[in-house]
Amino acid sequence: MRFKIINRDKKKVSPDEYIAGLRQCESVAKSEYKILKSKIEQLKEFMHKSINNIKSINDNIQKEKNLQDEELGNLLDVLYDKLSEELNNGLKETEIAVLKKKNNLKYFTITLFGKTKSGKSTIRESLTFGNNIVYKWINSDGSKKKKLSVNYGDSVGKGDQRTTRDIYEYFWNNLRILDTPGIAAYKGEEDTRIAENVIEESDLILFLVTNDSIQSTEFEKLSEIKAHNKPIIILLNVKQDIENDIRLKRFLKNYGNIVSNEGQEGNINRIKELSRISFGHSDIEIIPIHAHSAFKSNICEDKELKEKLFAASQINKFKYLLRKLIIGQGIQKRTLTFRDDYIFYLNSIENVYWDYYKKIKPRVKYLDKKLKDLIYWFDKFIPERKEFIYNSVTEIFSPLYEEIDDFVDMYAGKDGADKIWQQIVKNADVERKCNDIQNIIIKDINEYLDNFSKETKFDLKNINFDIEISDISKGILGRVTRWGTVAVSSVEIIGGLLNWWNPFGWVSITLGAAGLIGVLFSFFIKSDTHKHEKEKQEAKIKIRKQLSSNQYHALKSIKKWFNDEVVKGINKNLRYDLSNKIQSLNQFVNNLYIESQGLDNMLISENIALYNKLYTQSFSHKKDEAGHILRVARLQGSVSKILVKDKILEENELRVFENIVGEKIEIVQHTADNIELLIRALKPADLKREYVNFDSVKNRYFLTIPKNIIGKTIGKNGVNIKLASKLLNYKIQIREV
Repeated sequence: MRFKIINRDKKKVSPDEYIAGLRQCESVAKSEYKILKSKIEQLKEFMHKSINNIKSINDNIQKEKNLQDEELGNLLDVLYDKLSEELNNGLKETEIAVLKKKNNLKYFTITLFGKTKSGKSTIRESLTFGNNIVYKWINSDGSKKKKLSVNYGDSVGKGDQRTTRDIYEYFWNNLRILDTPGIAAYKGEEDTRIAENVIEESDLILFLVTNDSIQSTEFEKLSEIKAHNKPIIILLNVKQDIENDIRLKRFLKNYGNIVSNEGQEGNINRIKELSRISFGHSDIEIIPIHAHSAFKSNICEDKELKEKLFAASQINKFKYLLRKLIIGQGIQKRTLTFRDDYIFYLNSIENVYWDYYKKIKPRVKYLDKKLKDLIYWFDKFIPERKEFIYNSVTEIFSPLYEEIDDFVDMYAGKDGADKIWQQIVKNADVERKCNDIQNIIIKDINEYLDNFSKETKFDLKNINFDIEISDISKGILGRVTRWGTVAVSSVEIIGGLLNWWNPFGWVSITLGAAGLIGVLFSFFIKSDTHKHEKEKQEAKIKIRKQLSSNQYHALKSIKKWFNDEVVKGINKNLRYDLSNKIQSLNQFVNNLYIESQGLDNMLISENIALYNKLYTQSFSHKKDEAGHILRVARLQGSVSKILVKDKILEENELRVFENIVGEKIEIVQHTADNIELLIRALKPADLKREYVNFDSVKNRYFLTIPKNIIGKTIGKNGVNIKLASKLLNYKIQIREV
């Protein structure tokens, strides 16, 4: 999108040169369309294989792991269905977009963008000299059109009456001009899609702003242009009233101080600042014009006044620039229209994979961490509760042991002693207290798993999971998602993850008696004469033995329950089940990554091919050097890093090439020294060798750098380090000194 004609000469452009330039543009378009058709067929074949692979892998996951989990199976199926739907929709739209280009191979297309009443219609009518054949788009992609007949000036000043979605098509001087609604009209998703369809059709964007109202929202609306890497010329329409003779004479006398770079310096500086914020740079062509003068010059009968109005409009500067563009860069711009749009489509399709990956993968990592927390808790809980069981059972039976001596001394040999002892045991409430031990354990497990589950679900839904820079060594190009359903599906994905994550539901133990009733004593000795101390001691020993046996069986019963239901049941099964689920989701997202690598490789090849093509078109005398390009990493519409085996451009040639491509270009000379190679790739950051370590086994760089150069090393939004990682195909990790 970076575009500015540099080293402009004063030589006039002949009509023959202009027509020859347009014919070259048409020839290139036809050739590129054939190539693009072939690429689309290859893409279709790849996508169908990719979708089938994911389906096959999903089926295998469920078979191999013998998952009897209906919810997880449904989740995997839903993920596949939504992913395949988005990929198929994206492929379909890509095919439609490419086919649309077939209908306009002959024409270099210019699109007018700007807010309502910015002067678009005035400029268009001035350029076309009232061309009375107009086509109105019936549908959003322009595949259906209606032919209209209009009079010169009919549309001027009618901006506020335009239907939101009206797009008009004109032809002038062998060019095709699309006149769009005011930017403010693009409010909904469908309107944005219309704007995008128009951008795809365009070889050049004319962006109109007015000196009386330069607003940031105008520039923000054009973010898609940046993504498509379309060249832009900004026309600054000066709103100077010339409706009465006095104002007209004053204007014509002084227009050089009004409609000029000097006269509009403040506005031009503001436009450059807004361009820098919205487009990432301010190196953009800005031409002050007076649209109304151009319009009036076409209908003025006074020859002298006509010439003055035309000169005052400064429209000739734009026409000159346009002719120079078509002759000097027309074939490159047409090449970009086909190849860069295709790269944009690949980016968007790859971004579908990447969107699913980056939404699910961090959450699966988080679930894996939570599973480790769960395991740690059980590993601590189990021995603690085993000790708790032993101590609790001991505590339950202790009062009974304490009762034995007094009971035997008081009731030995008396009628009804058995019933009295049974009442003592009943009053001790052994069974309930043993069941309470179970209840306490289950309550503890339930409370922990309930809180654990709530916390996990909350975090999965609300926490913004950061992704390490090194994890985005791929997918750096897919910053634009063409198909709006991705955002919705991401929410549904998270919802799907929450539906089956329910460890709390595992605790469904039915409490039963621990077999502690039936403690009967039939060994009490009856005597009619006296109590024998020896017999009482024997009775006490027998009671203690039986009580001890009952305590042992009670402890054994609870321990068995704990081991079967908690240790082997909840603990083991929960670990296994959740681990299986996490592994299954990991397989799913890792396969997304693997499949996306196919698209990533296609993108690498396409970017290399694009740069080779543009290089040979721009520097035909050096076409053999195009083969020196080894690899390209791009943030489309902003910056490219190019790895070359030998120098391919001098400094002045590089500046020219940047203007042709529309991006800042950083050339990285290849070297076998891996550390030096990274230092070069991370320019403009000034790194020293001692900051860099390279692990050849892990194919990874480790940087330990001072705080004051971290910003330049990473770059704005991480772009510099991401592109370097992409260019060298190595992960890069940074640690601050």
